[in-house]
Amino acid sequence: MQVPRRNTAFTGREELLSALRSQLVKDQRQVITALNGMSGVGKTELAKEYLYRYAEDYDLICWFPAGHSNQLREAFASLAARLGLDSVGAGSEHVIQDVLEALRRGVPFGCWLLVFDNAQSREELEQYLPVGGEGHVIITSRDSSWTRRGGDTFLSVREFTRAESIELLKRRGPTSLTEDEADRLAEELGDLPLALNQAAVWLHESGMDPDEYLRQFAEKSTEMIQLLSPVDPDYPVPVAAAWNVSLDRLATTNPAALQLLQLCSFLATAPIPRSLFKFARQIDAPPELREALAEPARLGMAIRDIGRNSLAHISHRNDTVSLHRLVQRAVQAPMSDEEREVMRHCAHQLLGHNDPQDSTIAALPQYARLVPHVWACEAWNCEDPWVRALVIQMVRIALNGGEADEAERLASVAFAWWRRTLGEEHRNTLDMALQISKAMRDQGKLESARELCGSTLHALRRVHGEQAPEVLEAEAEHVRNLRLAGRFKDSLLESVDIYHKRVRAFGEDDPLTLSMAHNVGYSLLLSGDPQASVNRYQDTLERREGVLGQDDPRVVATVNGLAEATMELGRYREAERIQTDVVRRCVQVQGEDGVGTLSNEAMLAVTRRRIGDHNGAFALSERAWQRFLAKQGVDSSDTLYAALVHALSLSAVNRNDEALELAEVSGERYVKLLGEEHPHVVAASVNRGIILRRLGRALEAKDLDERALTLLQERLGSHHPSTLACRVNLANDHFLTGDVDRARELDEVTTQACRTELGDRHPLTLVARRNLLVDLNTQGEDVSVEFEAVETAYRDVMGPEHPATLSIRQTVRGDADIFLTQM
Repeated sequence: MQVPRRNTAFTGREELLSALRSQLVKDQRQVITALNGMSGVGKTELAKEYLYRYAEDYDLICWFPAGHSNQLREAFASLAARLGLDSVGAGSEHVIQDVLEALRRGVPFGCWLLVFDNAQSREELEQYLPVGGEGHVIITSRDSSWTRRGGDTFLSVREFTRAESIELLKRRGPTSLTEDEADRLAEELGDLPLALNQAAVWLHESGMDPDEYLRQFAEKSTEMIQLLSPVDPDYPVPVAAAWNVSLDRLATTNPAALQLLQLCSFLATAPIPRSLFKFARQIDAPPELREALAEPARLGMAIRDIGRNSLAHISHRNDTVSLHRLVQRAVQAPMSDEEREVMRHCAHQLLGHNDPQDSTIAALPQYARLVPHVWACEAWNCEDPWVRALVIQMVRIALNGGEADEAERLASVAFAWWRRTLGEEHRNTLDMALQISKAMRDQGKLESARELCGSTLHALRRVHGEQAPEVLEAEAEHVRNLRLAGRFKDSLLESVDIYHKRVRAFGEDDPLTLSMAHNVGYSLLLSGDPQASVNRYQDTLERREGVLGQDDPRVVATVNGLAEATMELGRYREAERIQTDVVRRCVQVQGEDGVGTLSNEAMLAVTRRRIGDHNGAFALSERAWQRFLAKQGVDSSDTLYAALVHALSLSAVNRNDEALELAEVSGERYVKLLGEEHPHVVAASVNRGIILRRLGRALEAKDLDERALTLLQERLGSHHPSTLACRVNLANDHFLTGDVDRARELDEVTTQACRTELGDRHPLTLVARRNLLVDLNTQGEDVSVEFEAVETAYRDVMGPEHPATLSIRQTVRGDADIFLTQM
């Protein structure tokens, strides 16, 4: 996003600059203008000059390299940080929308200028363009789609006038250059600014006679036509010829510099960090290049000579090397097929040696620098396993950074190539298939993700054995996919089976074994056995703390799991104490706005509400929801989870209209995330029914609960705690709509089931008993003694000041919300 340095040798273009200024300021609104023209005519230089001439008129100026989507996403992330937006660090889609909204509102910068340099088609750039606001947008592109009639304005940028050509040649060339010589040079160079600049610099640096230059240029023009016409008939031959005069001389004066240029020509036009060459000492390169890469001084001389001859842009401020697209073609054109393959492989190795070998979010900046070059040199088409490993690592990093669409795009190309060249069951092919399944899952394609992951796991086990790293990764993904499909019992069976395999292979205390032990605890909780879940989590926690220490994120995750299972056992106050400690640990490690901190605060809000601290729960869930909304957007799974938790907090403090609106909107998005028959989606509808009843809309709640009960019985079974809670609520619906007999039938069955499954002192059992007594009392039976017994139990279990305890004497029914874990 850094603005490039001003071209102090900028020449001419006064009419274009004036026209550009007029187009941008003609209306008091946001204006987009495209500078369109062929390569080499100076579109970028024109945009730069405008930027510097009118810089004082703007509060904010941003320069976006727009040749690759990854560059744009990285630039928008940097701009989000500069604007002080909460979405910094979130997925790119939310960051982009957040930035565009800030520009529209003009906060904190009212008047802004955005330059998108080297843009592709308008369709590809559309999502990055602001809509509204008091700013200007300049786009440079050779794509003709920007010249369509209607919509945004455009200016066609063409060759220099002859006067402008002569002015540039005399300004940048040798002082001895005459007007007539400059005119002849301009004629031969077609008045193309890029070719003119190259010739001027070369004549100045070499001291060559202009007539000799023109003779060599004529030879090179014929050669370039023959070389480029079959490949790129639209390539401006004068530009290629001008550069090849310089390249021939460079081959003689500094062969290593030419070879370095050839290597770089197979990378992207995006800036190439000079730091890449620090790890290039052992690549299989031609002798001169290998010596230069091995010695920093020689490498520096090679880069200096490339820059002196204007064959690449050397940014000392950013320590990068950039090649124009036309330079890349001109450099490659004279090379033989064998030379091209050697240099392309050098580029592959260079990238492979710069593998971050770190798939955490911390590696995202390095990933962003490498990705355009991975695409440009087609790194997946390499026999070196280390280079293929880099491509896989790039996909992993993209997934961890929330870039699932970008991850799937790269993974799909590499996967298709490896299937053809390496085979269906090669380790890299199968590993990439697994990454594609993750990308599908992150984009909501849950069924496709589960099927691909399952078949890939089967193949990995058969070909590479049970202990291969890819198998272990695929196993964890497979278990997760089963959970996301709502197949909790299958997830439990798979988790237990994998856990026992890992115990036999690695022992009980190995981190891989403990990871699956944690999964077993979670699956037990989802399957409706909180006591077994507590037991598993306690054992896993003790072992994980011994192996990893108390502050490891995996340990904190297990403590959180223990809090959830303890709460589902009905031990609310104990769960609240455990979860309070989890949040404290998260704040220490991640800060108050860390994703883990906010997620665990939402869970803490649930425990606070269940111990009767409704105001405390409201404050926690509101913060978690609002921060997730700002940081990740309305559709992220974290935001949806926090929203559903907060809806119940709103209802607990009698803000039921707001609660219902939030529950309905979030519930619709939850369906899109998990599918309408997922147990968590069904449970969310049961919780929404509670709010409807509190608003006097029991008939609507009854419709929700009847459908929910059928689905929960099918998916989870009749005795699962979520099913029992739904029955409690459905009985409430019948009671409030006047069918006390049906309410009593349900309450009798539910009370007995709760006693059997959960015990007499579980809060859900107490609610069922309490509601049954309300039924009996309504039908004229004397249940005063039984009410006193229930009240005593409430005092013991929930506490004497708990709202549920205090409401016993009002002879009102109790609701049973269903706890949602975070998927």
